[in-house]
Amino acid sequence: MRHIPLLSRKRRTGVSLRLFRRSASLLLLLPAIVLTAVQLCAQAPTAYTAKELLTTDPRVFTGWLETHRPPLVSPSQKARILETLPSKGEITSLDDAGRQKLAALKQLLQATDRESGYEVKVTDVAYARIVVFERCVILISKSALMLLDAEDLQALAAHEIGHEYFTVEYASAFTSRDHRRLKDLELLCDAIAIVTVHRLGMNPARLLGAVEKITRYNQKLYPTRIDGTNYPTIAERRSFAHRVTAWLQRGLV
Repeated sequence: MRHIPLLSRKRRTGVSLRLFRRSASLLLLLPAIVLTAVQLCAQAPTAYTAKELLTTDPRVFTGWLETHRPPLVSPSQKARILETLPSKGEITSLDDAGRQKLAALKQLLQATDRESGYEVKVTDVAYARIVVFERCVILISKSALMLLDAEDLQALAAHEIGHEYFTVEYASAFTSRDHRRLKDLELLCDAIAIVTVHRLGMNPARLLGAVEKITRYNQKLYPTRIDGTNYPTIAERRSFAHRVTAWLQRGLV
């Protein structure tokens, strides 16, 4: 990979890290409505817990993901947001492997009707991370792009895009420091990602495989940067992913 040689590595990394930190606090989610399994059939299943999700009919949930897909950011708003991003630190020239991975990510966006809504950017950051910024930019660190294969990248992007469905609630939980709810929302986004990749004919296990790759990499190289306050543990995510996969298989056969 070749990056834009306009700033020193230290400054380029600083710019991109600030983008990642800013985007991490601006994940977008929907308001909270507590629903029972019966109510779920008549109302949008927005804010139940990850545990409650598994008591519902997966066909209702997958249908809701289609009918309640959040609208895309308007082209004019997207253009304004893109203008706020510095070009310094962005990697614009990729090798064949990198281009193929981004092509696979665009296929996922196409399949979920998100292609026109998102811009994909690779940043010169060694910390492995993928985040969505302002609901229209997917930021991928160069280390994450190198570490993950195409299906890993698709699965993690599906999780990040899943945050769209919980915009207001995530912001509220983040502001009130409701760590338990933030962790639960991460599991619900895992469920959305698993449903998405399952419907595209992919192996749902790719999501947790990708999460584990990213986690091991960052724990080894940047142990002091790891903050799990708002995230479930790998063991919790793995256990939940297994249950979601079984739930899907029982309900969609």
